[in-house]
Amino acid sequence: MQRRSFYEIPEAAWIYVPKRQAKEEEPVRQWCAHELIRAYGYRVTSMTFESPVQVGSKTYWIDILIHHEGKPWICVECKKRGHAKNEAAMEQAISYAASQRVKAEYVLYTNGDVWQVKRNIRNGWVDVLDIPHASHLEGSQVTDHLWRLKLILPVLAPLPEASLKGRAAVSWLHRLQEMFNGMSFWCRSADPRLLDSADNLLRYLADPGEGVNYRLGKLAHACLQLRELVKDRAKDQLLLQDLSGSHEKELMRWMHLQAHDLVEVMDVSHVMDAQLLRVIVDLAQYGEAFPRKESHYPALPNKLGVHLWEYLDGVLRAHFGLKLPSTQDEIRLSDLRGYCAP
Repeated sequence: MQRRSFYEIPEAAWIYVPKRQAKEEEPVRQWCAHELIRAYGYRVTSMTFESPVQVGSKTYWIDILIHHEGKPWICVECKKRGHAKNEAAMEQAISYAASQRVKAEYVLYTNGDVWQVKRNIRNGWVDVLDIPHASHLEGSQVTDHLWRLKLILPVLAPLPEASLKGRAAVSWLHRLQEMFNGMSFWCRSADPRLLDSADNLLRYLADPGEGVNYRLGKLAHACLQLRELVKDRAKDQLLLQDLSGSHEKELMRWMHLQAHDLVEVMDVSHVMDAQLLRVIVDLAQYGEAFPRKESHYPALPNKLGVHLWEYLDGVLRAHFGLKLPSTQDEIRLSDLRGYCAP
C-alpha cells in the first residue's frame, strides 16, 4: 500500500500520548505512526515511543522504535514540518540506532515531507529506497528457504559424482558444512543430533589448517552426538564402546562403523535420517586415513555424491514438491550443472 503525504491526525486519534510536553514534531510523529500501521503493516504492539537511549554520557529518546522478534529493528527520528537540517537529523537517528542497547538495522528520518531511509550493511549505513513492509518479515520463512536454496548451488554443481580432490575437495566440503551449519530448512527433516554430528564431522574434515585440539574436539563431539542417537534408536542392537581417550583415527573408525550399522537397524519411518546417515558413513570412511593437507586430499568417493544427492532430493520433495534429475539423466544433469556453475 502506498504511503500517503502528510496529513493532520486529530489529537483524539493519537496513537501515543507523550509522557513529556508535546513538541513541535508531534504531528509528524503521529502521522508517521499511522502510516507505519496503514501503509507498512506494522502493529502498534511492535512500536515503542520515546524509548530512552544512551549516547555518550547523555540520555535521549527515540521517537519510534520498531521491534522484530523482540529486537530493535527500525529506529525512527521525526522532526517538525519544514525542518531543513536533514543530514544532521539522519546522523542523529544513526547515533541512536548504533548505540549499544539498540543496534537497529534500519533508520528512518522524516519531517512529513522528507522520508529518508538507511540500512546497516556490514557496519556501514547505506541509502535504501524504503523500510521493509511488515509482510516481508512475516513471509521471511519463504525468503529464507529460497536463499538457502541458492546456498546449495555450489554443493550441487559437481554432484552426483563429486569426484573432487585436493583444494577443490576441501572447498566443497567447506560449502557442505556451511549448508548444514544452522540451516534449519535443510536440517528440518532429520534428527538434530544427527545434523549436529554431520556438521562437526564436516568441520573436522574441512578445516585442515586448524590445530589438532580443534580437530579432535569437533570429531569427538560428532561421535558423541551419534552415540546419543545410537542409544536412542538402536537400543541393545549395537555395542557402544567407551570413546574416552580415543585418538582421531579411532574416533573416525568408530563413527564409520557405528553409522553404517545404525543404517541397517534404522526404523523405516526415519527415511531422511537414514539418507543422511549414509552421507556420514561415506564422509567418515573418506576421512579415516589421509594427511590434513589440502594438496593431499584424495578424490571424494562417487557414492558420497550419490547419497548426498538422494538426501537433498528428499528435502526438496518434502518442502518444495521438487525433485532432482535421475543420476542417469545426462541431459538434465548437464542443464542443472550449467545452472549451478556460476
